[in-house]
Amino acid sequence: MVSHKSHDVEVYRTFFMGNAYTVRYYQKENDTLKSHTAIYGALDDFDKAAYSWLSDTSVSIRLYNTLSKKEEKFKVYGYGAMSGMEVDK
Repeated sequence: MVSHKSHDVEVYRTFFMGNAYTVRYYQKENDTLKSHTAIYGALDDFDKAAYSWLSDTSVSIRLYNTLSKKEEKFKVYGYGAMSGMEVDK
């Protein structure tokens, strides 16, 4: 069984209506560890991911392909029953 702590982030490739990347992130909410999930659809394949917490409830995600040098950036956020995503332009 995997145990998570506050500010853990997982990024993994999935196939959801095409190529996609699932982000699951963990944060403390009212003294309880909560997880939120976002799915980012992408045309390109990425083999690396990096993240940076922007606040207690939002994370900046960077997907990167080491061969093509292509990258995608987006933010995920959530609290309680709400979660969302903002794509960097």
